[in-house]
Amino acid sequence: MHNFVSRKSRFVVAGAVVAALVTGSVSGASAASSSGSNGSGGGAFSGDTIVATAWENVAGDFSVELPPMFHPEDLDVYHYRVGVEGGAIIDFQPTEGLDSLTEAEQSQWYVDAGLAPYEFEWLVFYCPEIAPGSAEEPTAVLSDPSITLDEIVSRSVGDATGFPTFDGNTFFTWHEGFNDGSAFEPEIGQKDFLAEFSSNVQTELLNENDQPYGQYAVLAGSYLDFSCPTSGNQPSIGRILNSSQPDDFAVNRSLTIGDTIFFQGTLAPLSIPTVYSIPSAGTYIGVTGRVQFDSNAALWGVTHVNDGVRALPDTGIDESNGWTVAVASGLFVLAGIALLTSRRKRAR
Repeated sequence: MHNFVSRKSRFVVAGAVVAALVTGSVSGASAASSSGSNGSGGGAFSGDTIVATAWENVAGDFSVELPPMFHPEDLDVYHYRVGVEGGAIIDFQPTEGLDSLTEAEQSQWYVDAGLAPYEFEWLVFYCPEIAPGSAEEPTAVLSDPSITLDEIVSRSVGDATGFPTFDGNTFFTWHEGFNDGSAFEPEIGQKDFLAEFSSNVQTELLNENDQPYGQYAVLAGSYLDFSCPTSGNQPSIGRILNSSQPDDFAVNRSLTIGDTIFFQGTLAPLSIPTVYSIPSAGTYIGVTGRVQFDSNAALWGVTHVNDGVRALPDTGIDESNGWTVAVASGLFVLAGIALLTSRRKRAR
């Protein structure tokens, strides 16, 4: 079954491209991600409800000589950008060059793609230190808050060697690079490639009669390149739960962040799953959606969970004096109305 949306099957209003509130992190750039910082785009806080918003662009057209000549069934590439309720984007990635989908268009996309009811995958990224606990209770994981998002490395088929007409060798080299990590070189350097930290969007190839060939092509991919401050400590990932109960995965478009995040390991054995808990502050949260074993519905969205609480807008007024100031402001308004009325009377 074809899992990707045909551009002919839906109508997308190309919304105004909203620039993400990014101060230090784009694909291939360092992220200001230390614990307690606002992070790029402001980040999230405990108590926030974050939302996976969908954005899209169209990859360049291409063909593959295998032979015979094959071409892609569809060229839409979908991206998630994490926002908060109310609309602000707090993702580490920009939205320039992408068209926004409304909530209704995003919901229709899953229907048109044959993915409804669609399940999101919310994941937590952290640096583990120690995991005490027992089989009866969720296992507490102490996380080093200094996990760092070094780079978000992105690739599009238009950048591939051989584009727009691939021979068999260059096509399979491009495709395999997303499985072994070579597609994201040289940015990720000599670090161990962690396949679960990558996402990619694929499309099926058609033959000259527009019939499915069965071979898929990667249109675009992204990789979250994390590092831990302690030598030998490898970044870890877990699928976020709604509660402390196993397999109660967070699958909705929105996610409310608590002081504690409950999660399961993504590579857990088939035996009884273990539920872990971790303080949310200092972690990163990412979102995507699985289509098939090695493909995603959309590329990563990712944000940072800051320490503390979201600050109120800086008005220059101490909150403890707010009531006094509000009353004084009201008196000034009333005095102004009285003065204006007096002047009008004198002017008659």
